[in-house]
Amino acid sequence: MARSTFGAGVTERYYRRTRLLSLAMAIVLRGLWEGMGLKDRREVPAGVIKQWLDAVIDLLRNFHEMSLAMAQDYFVTFTLSDLPEVPLQVVGDTRQVWSGLDVQLDDDIDSLSKVMLTGRVAQVADASVKVVESTAAAVEHEVNGLPNVAEVMGEEWAEVDGDQGDDPLALMPDPNPMDDTNVRNRLLFKGPKGFEKKAQEIDALTRVNGDDTPGALEETKQLRIEKQADRSWVRATNAAVTMVDAGQDFVEAATAAHGLGYVRALGPNPCSFCVALAAQGVIYSQGAWDESNARFRTWTGSAGGVMHGGEAKVHDGCQCRLEPVSLVDPTPTLPQSVRRAQRLWQDAEGYMKDLAWPDKLAAFREAYHGGDIDRELLQEMERDRLSTERDELRLTIPSLMMQIAHMEDYMAETGTDVSRQINFEKEQLEYYLQKWNKRDYGKTDWTREYQWVVERAAAIWPPDKFDEAIAEYAEMDDGTETTEFARQAPHFMKWQRDQAPDAWKTPELYWDVRPAEEVDNPDIFIDPLMPEFTD
Repeated sequence: MARSTFGAGVTERYYRRTRLLSLAMAIVLRGLWEGMGLKDRREVPAGVIKQWLDAVIDLLRNFHEMSLAMAQDYFVTFTLSDLPEVPLQVVGDTRQVWSGLDVQLDDDIDSLSKVMLTGRVAQVADASVKVVESTAAAVEHEVNGLPNVAEVMGEEWAEVDGDQGDDPLALMPDPNPMDDTNVRNRLLFKGPKGFEKKAQEIDALTRVNGDDTPGALEETKQLRIEKQADRSWVRATNAAVTMVDAGQDFVEAATAAHGLGYVRALGPNPCSFCVALAAQGVIYSQGAWDESNARFRTWTGSAGGVMHGGEAKVHDGCQCRLEPVSLVDPTPTLPQSVRRAQRLWQDAEGYMKDLAWPDKLAAFREAYHGGDIDRELLQEMERDRLSTERDELRLTIPSLMMQIAHMEDYMAETGTDVSRQINFEKEQLEYYLQKWNKRDYGKTDWTREYQWVVERAAAIWPPDKFDEAIAEYAEMDDGTETTEFARQAPHFMKWQRDQAPDAWKTPELYWDVRPAEEVDNPDIFIDPLMPEFTD
């Protein structure tokens, strides 16, 4: 959970950007669906289906890559700004990709958020029309004219090359690459084939609402088929959003590599399933993973192959995110949405006594949707942004400097070759400095900002909590490469304390350290912002 305004701001921006990415994809897919005439076809020729699937797969690869890049940008920035005692690890071999990630998705980010595609979009009147009308980019696409991402997102989303002064971003590998066969099968039966089957069922009706008058019957059938066409597009799009969302798997893998946990931070209008899992807290304890639903572990795809699901269970159209949390944090706090979910879970416990997990989930779903518990707590989950990108960069850049300084010291002292890690941190530093300069955020004294960041990191740990954390890391270390983080983290903490031995005495200069009972609104952070160092 975010300890600070910076971490909360980074997280909220990530929520909004991923939701806007889903919106952009919905716009393009809608245009492609209509442009190929799929909404007007009761039977879709095999050639048209193949052409549609080929076009969609090309689009989804682009969006999958964007989702992965967004997740890395979020995880790196969140870790550096909010978990400054954690050494930044390289998760697998890096690769060089486009660096247009730092652009704003849209100036009107707030209004676009209000018409975001969700798993329940089909329940909203004219939802698909609203999605299309939410942007001027809802143009009719020709059958042979594959829509370009830049046409929807703006030219700044086109790939930027080095000639324009933008160096590529070093991106970690995808822990769950997109399976083209699985994507094709799901889209086929959520989209054209599913629609074709429903349309045939409607066509076969001889009476509708008790009326068998030929004219009225045909008119009613046509209306139903048109509605079914919209539902099929929505189902296909929701499935596509789920399949190209590389962010959940990346955050899950990155937290494991850094010895962190995660919680399920809810998106807007969450379903009962997501609320129930969020209420379990850090890493969804209490058996939720093993017993809730086997299809989220492994399942047989329509082509016969066995597919593997991630730990971060999602459903089509899910807007929830994973948020990193330190397992050795001296002052752990869960996200606002998780705390609210836990209150609802507690309210419903009277319905769930002595039940196994699947039965508890069913009872909670009934209480949640049946009005037996107050779910209004979760209706407005749009959080305040709390901090600006400039604020966050002023923490991220000197934090990377601190990471590099420590890892060079660690390598010299222990003889451990961490040059790959150092090189990755240097590439990230170059990328974030590029972002600072591109935004023209002005001059600052990076040396003094660096000193302040080191003090802020050291201020987290009073002596007793410091010793407890070191002991916990020692227990995690089994001597393997997997637990390298458990050797680096204590060294990092000791190095920070050596640099700023007295910072722990004045944590109020860097963090909100008020006891919970003194906080009027625990959902509002008031930790001190970094002073300006422009002299």
